[in-house]
Amino acid sequence: MLCVGRVVLDLDGHSVQVGNRPPMALPAKEFELLRILMQHAGETVSYESVMSALWPTLRAHVSRTLPIHIRRLRDRLCDDQEPCGVIVNVRCVGYRYESGSE
Repeated sequence: MLCVGRVVLDLDGHSVQVGNRPPMALPAKEFELLRILMQHAGETVSYESVMSALWPTLRAHVSRTLPIHIRRLRDRLCDDQEPCGVIVNVRCVGYRYESGSE
């Protein structure tokens, strides 16, 4: 288990639970992306490091793959009752996972 703020990532069950919502399965790449970001919570993770870990044959500066997966992950983690500030874009650098309880 990996817990940051209200988000619990079940590493064995490959699911995520946000607050009191039921656990949900994530596509493999989104799960790995969330795992990387949660393991480095509060730190900025560069585009290049995420891309090399998840898509080693794609070049970060020409691919829209990472932003698309980030958007989908944000959509899954957030709902209408809670604003989504969990994954923050650090312009020209990468992404940072924030717990929201800081």
